[in-house]
Amino acid sequence: MPPPFSLDTGNVVFQVILPYLRPFLAERAISTDASITLHYATYYLHSWFDAIAPYHATAVGICTQIPRRPVSEHTRANRNRAILYASHKILDAQLPEFGTAWDQMLRNVGLDPNDDSVDLTTPVGIGNIAGDCVATRHRNDGMNGQGNEVNQALTERTDQGRPY
Repeated sequence: MPPPFSLDTGNVVFQVILPYLRPFLAERAISTDASITLHYATYYLHSWFDAIAPYHATAVGICTQIPRRPVSEHTRANRNRAILYASHKILDAQLPEFGTAWDQMLRNVGLDPNDDSVDLTTPVGIGNIAGDCVATRHRNDGMNGQGNEVNQALTERTDQGRPY
């Protein structure tokens, strides 16, 4: 069994999120379709970038443009927390049927999945805003992830109007 994850020294993406996410993606058979895998990966990467941009000397978020935090707050723990909360929002938007699992992912590292803070002076608020913004921006981005877009030119296709 791996040692407990440390927000202060660990890499949340490789040690928590990706290992936790793999079985759920496999269950949905998403891993066999490159376009869908890349679409999901874009959501995660975009939200992670926006979540950590305030903790970088020059980065500016793509969607959120959250103000930069003081250098004293540019810590791995703050970046890890912001990434986890952004991921939680994205995962709830993409795969809502696994919501209790995403909540457990946060609990496993000692975080509160019900913390919906939008306080931009905290990593929780920054992560929540980044995740919500990216999820909203990509909701109707042409990939039909919601299954609500109908292309009349494709009315003869049997997969028309279905989500991934």
